[in-house]
Amino acid sequence: MMKSMMAGISGLRMHQIRMDVIGNNIANVNTTGFKSSRATFKEVFSSTSASASAPDSERGIGGVNPMQVGMGMTLASIDLQYTEGNVERTDNPLDVSIEGSGLFVIKENSASGFTFTRAGMFGVDKVGNLITSSGAMVCGWQKRKIGEDEINPSGFDTSLQVEPINLYKDLFNGNKKIISPQATSQIVFSGNINSNNELDDTVGIPMSLYDSYGNEHQAQISISRVDGEVNTWKYSLELDSDPGNVIVSGEIVFKSTGDEIGKIESMTVDDPAGGTATDITDGKVTTDIIFDADANNEISVTFDFNALTQYAADDSAKVYDFNGYPSGELVDYSIGNDGIITGVYSNGKQQPLAMIALAAFDNPQGLKKVGDSCFTQTANSGDFRAVPPDTTAGQLVSNTLEMSNVDLSSEFTNMIITQRGFQANSKTITTTDEMLQELVNLKR
Repeated sequence: MMKSMMAGISGLRMHQIRMDVIGNNIANVNTTGFKSSRATFKEVFSSTSASASAPDSERGIGGVNPMQVGMGMTLASIDLQYTEGNVERTDNPLDVSIEGSGLFVIKENSASGFTFTRAGMFGVDKVGNLITSSGAMVCGWQKRKIGEDEINPSGFDTSLQVEPINLYKDLFNGNKKIISPQATSQIVFSGNINSNNELDDTVGIPMSLYDSYGNEHQAQISISRVDGEVNTWKYSLELDSDPGNVIVSGEIVFKSTGDEIGKIESMTVDDPAGGTATDITDGKVTTDIIFDADANNEISVTFDFNALTQYAADDSAKVYDFNGYPSGELVDYSIGNDGIITGVYSNGKQQPLAMIALAAFDNPQGLKKVGDSCFTQTANSGDFRAVPPDTTAGQLVSNTLEMSNVDLSSEFTNMIITQRGFQANSKTITTTDEMLQELVNLKR
């Protein structure tokens, strides 16, 4: 009878552990990125009262099965339920969830190893570190790929070891709070010049030019009919700050016959004053503009006239496209599905700042919980592989958070089953106790 009591005790102990697991799951029903667990049982060894025997046809004896009495139960496993939780929209640009099996890579401090989490409640501290809600640093890549001619604006070198992300500065890009100015190098015109304009009708096209320091300079291209010509027009460029000083001038000739009548046929350029270098190719005029000779503040700009037309319609010539901009300060951030954090600057420009890394594991269910919604790798999870967000480890969804994957209906059902199991095992113990009491009473 002691076997039944010990079996009942093991049942009480194991059902209590299962209730502890269920209680923890329910407690974390609203914990961001929480992964529930499941306790499973197995029987312990059985005591064999009689071994099995084989049938004997010569003696006419049938086979006998073994006779065994079980010794109770024990814990088989506490499994991590690594399913995705529902996604909640937060409209916070630094909140991120993962569609897939990956985890964010974080570091508690510079001396600690990597830990991993599904909770994407990120923020930026005063020095620009991308951090979790507990202050751990989010890791990724900050060195951009270098192409043949220029930096690939949307690519990062993911072959490097991941490192804590700083949105304000890093060793590869320097100060990221400021975006450097870009000098104007191209201006594209579009629209129509009225073919019925008189000699004294001048079409003025205003524009902004940016020098290498990011200073803005106002300028204007003036276009007027050449005396005695029907399809030939004079153009000239002047700075508003230096009126009367023509930087570049020449003539535009529009086609008068054929399918492309009214479109540019050819262009000429006059000898520029001041000896500035000028080139003309296929409807484009390239000229050097000197803003400050003492400071060597000079830019080279290509003016593209190809989209201009000469029809009997209102004047509509204007700047269609241009480059160049002043410096700007970082004012906002956004995180894309590919993990790239893009900075938005006060001058309206954008620049990639870093890429968030995801950790991929061969067996994510083998991860070890270490609190704070974090995991560490174990011998059975395998070492993590840092990968960019993609279809392998998952994609990111900004402005959202992954909720707990706890299923309350299942937890309440398991709670009832566990309570009944605990109750039944307690009955085994009390019944065995009553039987032992009857045995003791036999001597009376």
